[in-house]
Amino acid sequence: SRAEYILFLNEDMVILDNAIDALVYFLDQHPEVGSLSPKLLNPDGTIQVHDTSSFPPTIKEMIIIKLGKKKKQIPAYDQLIKVPYAIGAGLFRKKALLDIGMIDPDFFMFGEDIDVGYRLMKQGWQSYFVPDAKIIHFGGQGTRNNKDETIAMKYKLHALKGILLFHKKNYGAFDYNLYRSWLLAKSGITLIKYTLKKDKVKTNYSKQIINVLRGKNHSL
Repeated sequence: SRAEYILFLNEDMVILDNAIDALVYFLDQHPEVGSLSPKLLNPDGTIQVHDTSSFPPTIKEMIIIKLGKKKKQIPAYDQLIKVPYAIGAGLFRKKALLDIGMIDPDFFMFGEDIDVGYRLMKQGWQSYFVPDAKIIHFGGQGTRNNKDETIAMKYKLHALKGILLFHKKNYGAFDYNLYRSWLLAKSGITLIKYTLKKDKVKTNYSKQIINVLRGKNHSL
């Protein structure tokens, strides 16, 4: 294909006004930029929160955050700003994707956008959030906060798998194993708590988390 840019969209998205034009214009004017995030909106027009203000923290960074020495920045949704990575539903420069070998097929559903952004950053490409480009996403918040606990939990399990793969691939074996061990300890305590409360749904969910952390490939 001769196309310079590649647009990734989910089937449950509606492009508003001149969103694509705004993204294309920005990439045309900034050859150092490899990816752009639009502003995602819920069907009612409210902002759909997608925090791209930082990559997942390493174990060292997590300790610093826990000790209160570093505060997480709140993302701005009304400003054109440079971000660590663009969300999966965005506009990407084809050359930039070719530089990193395109999208890693090992990621399923979640984490691929973070991985792409991290690899782009390593290659010197920049990412930006463009608030003038607005897209309605019908499924995003509904999946995360679905009143059906089973659906919401499946979402979180897939997200956990994506973050684990990101750690393993990009932060090295030491960080990955320490991170996984820390999550296993937390999940074990949570499992005991919900078992004592006789909460069958959350007890089962805790067991599924532990299975994921132990690398057991159960279908979700």
